[in-house]
Amino acid sequence: FKQKTAYEISLGLVGSEMCIRDSSSAVLGPLCSGTDAMIEWQRDLGQAERAFHGGHQIGHVRLVAGTSFIETVRAAMYATVRKHAFRIDSASFLTFLFIDDAFSDIRLRVSRDQRTDIVSISSQRDEQVGWTTHTEMRARLREPAPRNTLDRAGSQLRCSRHVSKESFYGAIGNNYQGEFRTAQESWVRAGHEVLSRIAFDHMSTEPFLRASAWLDACNQTGVLLSQPDARPSSSIVASELVGRPYFAAGIESYEILTTGSMQTRAMWGHHVPGCSSIYNARLECAVQIKGGTIGTFEPGWLESKRVRRHLYCVEWCPLKDTATPPEC
Repeated sequence: FKQKTAYEISLGLVGSEMCIRDSSSAVLGPLCSGTDAMIEWQRDLGQAERAFHGGHQIGHVRLVAGTSFIETVRAAMYATVRKHAFRIDSASFLTFLFIDDAFSDIRLRVSRDQRTDIVSISSQRDEQVGWTTHTEMRARLREPAPRNTLDRAGSQLRCSRHVSKESFYGAIGNNYQGEFRTAQESWVRAGHEVLSRIAFDHMSTEPFLRASAWLDACNQTGVLLSQPDARPSSSIVASELVGRPYFAAGIESYEILTTGSMQTRAMWGHHVPGCSSIYNARLECAVQIKGGTIGTFEPGWLESKRVRRHLYCVEWCPLKDTATPPEC
């Protein structure tokens, strides 16, 4: 069940004596250990959650979006410090968290170093010895500057090229599905500005999952800045990116300006060189990402590197004796 009342964690209660009872428990799981130096949570990645994140595909490979880790960092911050705006000023994306193997269990470990403010996210599969670290992010509370509001009408006037949902997802090399395929339309001023409308069908998704989707979907369309050619006959992304899988390789900072994960059914992504801002339906800025960079793969390369396990059913049948045994 969900406990609606949030409270601060007492570090004196650790291990089996204490389990996070606010909304962050769905993200973090139970507290495994806690000291003045380090706090750690562990939980299993459930099938429903894996199915949801399976909509995020680099090429055709299902893996957890790097932006989804921001929501985990949010939960760790709220559980150990307080519910407040914060800034991730250092982020290292080390390995992908693949979820394309339906036969293995995945256990997540989230730890926060109280001395350095670094949140680490790792996983362990059922047959694995040790842990694989996927990301390390340093997050600290900050007093946000007065939040700006989106000048939607002004941006649409400046951006003369309209890109439909079908055109965008047809041009890129990632097979986004489900709530990760929700960039409905974009307005583009070649090489200078992109405005995108993201819309979801309902508001019944778990808040921490929905935040993963709007963070990623709003950020996807920043790739439209790659095309400097304003002619209608040009491709909507740079020619070298057409049909090529891409992913977030790094950032300078994330500014988390609102404390709510769910936000609104409609969201807006606004991109200019060096900065991406995400707005809710009230046109309030919820997240600002600075200095984002992307990496790319050759089409089919990531798929070729994945090892797939197969289960076989073997049925033993008695051998029929059709021949006459030889005489001694």
